[in-house]
Amino acid sequence: MSQSQRYDPVPAVAGSSHNDQYHIPPPSHHRPNPQKATMFTSELYLHAIGSFTCILLMLRCMFAFSSSTRPEFVQYSFLLSPSPFSASLFVDNSDSQYSSFRSNLKILIPLLIFHVSVSNAIQYAFSRSSKPFTLWKKYSPRLLFNLAFSVIFFVIYNGLSGFLKLLIVFGFNYFGCMQLMKNSRTKLLVPILSWGFGLAVLVYTNYYRGFQFAWIHPSLGLLDASKGINASWFDPLRFGFLRMISFNMDYYWSQTQTPDSNRRLKEHNESCKDCKPPPHQIQCQKSRVETPLYGLNDYTFTAYLTYLLYIPLYLAGPIISFNDFSSQLKTRVQATYPFKKLIPYLVRWVSTTILMELFIHTSYVIAIAKSGVWKTSFTPFEVSTLGYFNLKHIWLKLLVIWRFFRLWGLLEGIETVENMNRCMTNNYSTSGFWRSWHRSFNRWIIRYIYVPMGGGKNYLLNLGVTFTFVALWHDLNLNLLVWGWLICLSIIPETLAMKLYPHKKMESWPYYKHMCGLGATANIFLMIAVNIIGFGAAGGHKPSADGGIMQMLPLVFNINNLTLFIGIFIFFFCSSQLMFAYREWEAKKGISTRD
Repeated sequence: MSQSQRYDPVPAVAGSSHNDQYHIPPPSHHRPNPQKATMFTSELYLHAIGSFTCILLMLRCMFAFSSSTRPEFVQYSFLLSPSPFSASLFVDNSDSQYSSFRSNLKILIPLLIFHVSVSNAIQYAFSRSSKPFTLWKKYSPRLLFNLAFSVIFFVIYNGLSGFLKLLIVFGFNYFGCMQLMKNSRTKLLVPILSWGFGLAVLVYTNYYRGFQFAWIHPSLGLLDASKGINASWFDPLRFGFLRMISFNMDYYWSQTQTPDSNRRLKEHNESCKDCKPPPHQIQCQKSRVETPLYGLNDYTFTAYLTYLLYIPLYLAGPIISFNDFSSQLKTRVQATYPFKKLIPYLVRWVSTTILMELFIHTSYVIAIAKSGVWKTSFTPFEVSTLGYFNLKHIWLKLLVIWRFFRLWGLLEGIETVENMNRCMTNNYSTSGFWRSWHRSFNRWIIRYIYVPMGGGKNYLLNLGVTFTFVALWHDLNLNLLVWGWLICLSIIPETLAMKLYPHKKMESWPYYKHMCGLGATANIFLMIAVNIIGFGAAGGHKPSADGGIMQMLPLVFNINNLTLFIGIFIFFFCSSQLMFAYREWEAKKGISTRD
């Protein structure tokens, strides 16, 4: 199947919409008429009161068990740090990922300013020049500057040793691909060997933590001593693996494009309201991803390294395909993402960062979870609140990190998708949740795994393969593998419900929305439980079934806590009704949440 086939969401039902709808009014492919919108009814106000009351009680509970006056405080206070703002305050900086990002902002922000300023000056100078430059000469200075900046960064950050090791891995992939593409027979091996090499690199570096030059010859051991700020040069190779696959497959598809694929792409470019022909030469994201590159300079080693080592997106993403990245080097992104939107986006990032600072200064959910104090001294309601806000912490920290690096790319002229387009709490559909969480990774999976394997035609098989890969990509850990398989199982009930009770047949039933609310409530229960296994801090912030979910759930959900269970059920049910109404409002306003 061609890579330019119409996208289907990875975990969505075959043939369903991209919108995260749970067969409730209105699904994205049946936009409601404005007069049919049912927002702001008396019933909805009751749901809002119930939902916000529960949220206020949970916030009160979180602040209470994070208080320094609690007896348990001394058991986890060693995980807290003094606040830089007040000697009487503490900050929960015990999450290693966010702590590293937070402490390095004082370096990252000056780097951002320097990189963006110089790059934009270069782009401005060559775009305004009256000399008749070719397209390559116009964008090559920007490409070469980004490559030089990346090389200097990595030599300092990972040391000469780390940079050379990265160069060996990336170079082996590039020249191997180029050699295979020279012959019509070996060309067919590119997809298999690309995946085989990439997966081998992931497995090898995970178990052996990279490699040493001294293993090749003792005289090369001097290179191993040249270490930079961070000797773990192999840690971001997970993202490097995705980029290597993207480059190889985009190049492979450019040489094997079928007439049918070209026809569909042409039809899209003619009908898409965001795509504009020359002289404007504006492409939407879908067109940039699927349009092959045919220039002699598009697949050079220089272009390849610039893509792989592009600093704003290298360390954490968002993920971008090679086609998309290269097309934006030639045509600046502000054609599709106007500069006037960058200032509000900067304000949004600053706002979320401030919110995160307030969160870790007033609630110590990560430290409490790591200490294990909750296992013996917390009430069931406190345990459930702790689990919920641990997941909230994960969502918010990733939102801050991903928005920062996306903002960096936008300021330099590279547009990527927003990795989080919905708040974690604003999800009731399991498939919808995974389409709005790490969206750039979802799109990568769709293009390079889901569609090539048959898309919706092999839905269940693709579902299993997809989440097996997602789990192993995050870490070669058995518990994460179980987490991936549990996600597959949790999606199946929703899939069956959408097949058995389609919206077209059920929308006239007066209690249809309430039935959907029950299904959404079950989905939310499953999503919280499964994600605590995979990423929750209930087991010491490690994916541990014994330390996390197996101890947390019995504390919350047992016959002695029937009142608590009913309260949680009411909260989820009321919240789902608010989400349904919000989706109606989005549809009425013409707001699209397609990914």
